[in-house]
Amino acid sequence: ARGLTPPVDAIWRAPLYSRRRAVMTARREGDAILLGFHKRHSHNVVDMQVCVVLDQAIVGALPEIRRVLAPLVHPGHDARLTILACDNGLDVLVEIDKKPGAGDLAKAARVAARTSVLIRLTVNRDEVYRRAAPQVIMGGVPITPPPGAFLQAVAGAEHELARLAVGGVGKAKAIADLFSGLGTFTLPLARRARVTAVENDDGLLAALTAGARNASGLKPITTLRRDLDREPLSAMELNRFEAVVFDPPRNGALAQSLEIGRSKLKRVVAVSCNPATFARDARALVDAGFRISKIAPVDQFLYSPHVELVAWFER
Repeated sequence: ARGLTPPVDAIWRAPLYSRRRAVMTARREGDAILLGFHKRHSHNVVDMQVCVVLDQAIVGALPEIRRVLAPLVHPGHDARLTILACDNGLDVLVEIDKKPGAGDLAKAARVAARTSVLIRLTVNRDEVYRRAAPQVIMGGVPITPPPGAFLQAVAGAEHELARLAVGGVGKAKAIADLFSGLGTFTLPLARRARVTAVENDDGLLAALTAGARNASGLKPITTLRRDLDREPLSAMELNRFEAVVFDPPRNGALAQSLEIGRSKLKRVVAVSCNPATFARDARALVDAGFRISKIAPVDQFLYSPHVELVAWFER
């Protein structure tokens, strides 16, 4: 529909049992805690026992997590859980509209301390239990994510996306990483170039900064808090860089793409989880004089219609 016919590489596929991040619903039914996903087109919660997509560290810990939830989840008040399989254990964020009392939080903390793999438990904004700082390795750098932080669903897919992003910037020595998050691309890019990471979340930027501060072998990293939907980097600001990488949320980055088109940039790498908004943004870049030299699809969302992609643009 956008009139683009670029070359497309063979798809990279995630293996089974590889998804390290899950967002689930917990519900009390009598004495039981149901923990799983909503049935399709339904409010019913399917209690999970097995899963061929999730990291088995998550599935194996579900009985223990149910016991942790027992003091927190009450009838009529579902909880939303974000579970992240970090490199050193599970990080669990519980979000619930009925704020648990101090006694219930203390009970949950005591149960969490007896689990085998849970390293941090956060309830709404309160850290209830911590055995160790959760840790994920990005670009060879240990990062402690804030509770519930977004990161790529599959570690292997993250490595592939980063490899493609690094390849797409060529020999650029000054790079802007837009919608940088925790540093999925900032950190591997900083092995070879100065990087400015732009993100609208103070917690993510603080985690990136702390990790980079303790790392060796990185070029200088600068961070900038900016809402790129409302205030994209202008063409004049972009002209300070030799390449740009951008990885927006599902709604894409049309305003930012238009500014990139007005700039003097010659290399751009776009990462997208939504081919429709990517095509819209790509059309804007092509109309501004870029050509797409590569598109690489990355399937990290097994058994779903969603796919990630990386595209290289050259002026």
